[in-house]
Amino acid sequence: MDMREKMKCIRLKLNLTQQKLADMMGVSRSHINQIENGNRPIKPYYIKTFKDAINAPLLPLIEKEETQFIQKLHEWKDKISSNEVSEAKEWKPQLARCAELTTSDEIKNLYTIFSLAYYRLTNEMETYNSIMDQLKQNAEGFNDEQAYWFMRQIGINELYAFNYKTAYNIFLEAEKKGSSLNTNNEGIYFNISRCLTEMGFASKAIEYIEESQKQANKEKNHSNDNNRRFMLVKNLIAINKTREALEILNGCLREERKNVNESKLMSQIYRQMALAYLKMDDYDNAKKNIDISFNYIDENKSSYANNLYYKSIILLADGQIDKGIECLDQCIKIEKEGTYHNILYNATRHSMTMENNASPEYIENIAIPKFQHHHVNLVLIKYYKIMCDHYRKKNKMKALMYSERAFILSEKLREGVLT
Repeated sequence: MDMREKMKCIRLKLNLTQQKLADMMGVSRSHINQIENGNRPIKPYYIKTFKDAINAPLLPLIEKEETQFIQKLHEWKDKISSNEVSEAKEWKPQLARCAELTTSDEIKNLYTIFSLAYYRLTNEMETYNSIMDQLKQNAEGFNDEQAYWFMRQIGINELYAFNYKTAYNIFLEAEKKGSSLNTNNEGIYFNISRCLTEMGFASKAIEYIEESQKQANKEKNHSNDNNRRFMLVKNLIAINKTREALEILNGCLREERKNVNESKLMSQIYRQMALAYLKMDDYDNAKKNIDISFNYIDENKSSYANNLYYKSIILLADGQIDKGIECLDQCIKIEKEGTYHNILYNATRHSMTMENNASPEYIENIAIPKFQHHHVNLVLIKYYKIMCDHYRKKNKMKALMYSERAFILSEKLREGVLT
């Protein structure tokens, strides 16, 4: 389809007569007619006037413009990946308008696939799910690049649904496809590390974090560096390299204090420091750092509830059961009922108020049905670890029992994932 045909197709798609378009462009109807019939050359001013009239200045009409527009879509996707919400929102209307009007199926599909990440970022899950269903029906028609990006979104969807084994396997397949396309797999490696982290494979996760950083350095794309650092710290703490983790966090702290908008990451830094000290049984420093982290979070938000949850874990580990339960009650009030975090907060609270000889019926009968298979195991592991901390100071045999249960379940999960 040449440019004349594309412009006519767009006019018809907008239900515009030649006269209406002419009025919008400030030209005569015969001018439009001659252009569409090939009786008049298309000059640059006409193209610009046409795009401005239909409110789509970025609309690609020739091959070179299509290439530039696809690059623009990738830049938008990078902003979404970097959680640059305001800029992602600012760009979206024009990109959506052009994707709606373009005659290129490649651009339409790529925009739609990237918009999934946008709607997840802005928490418009109803729209996200609708588009996901639509894309699944059309996936057979995707070219290799579109299939690659769609596979990544499917993986992220499974990751956010806590189906870590499924997400892990999808990302591995996407990594192979990306390598065959000579695509930078920095994001893929990072998401694989996220899956491995949640499944408890800290050492393997660190390998993928390092590979992700290498890819980022190669492309000089450092938008995801902070996320990698926090993921690295989390895994270093898991394998008892807490001193190394604290060194990284102190470096982040020094770096972030130089920034004007330091609050963006300060809460995460102090929270991670609190968890590092918790791992070292240094409860005073753990409480001190988790309290500082609250200075950088707005109240009554999910992130605030998440912070309260970690504070409750620190208090419970230190034997301050009443204060820990008080924090959990605040978490439950903030977080919407039925969400993953709300169920976890309720399950944790219930485990702290059980009699010594009680069975975990609440988790088995109420929490478990709300989780998918592998996520259930992860909740149980969290539960056993919490109970282990609860009994560590007053009943060593009970603590050992829960520690063994957590270990056995972790091993079963490992066998199910990496075989």
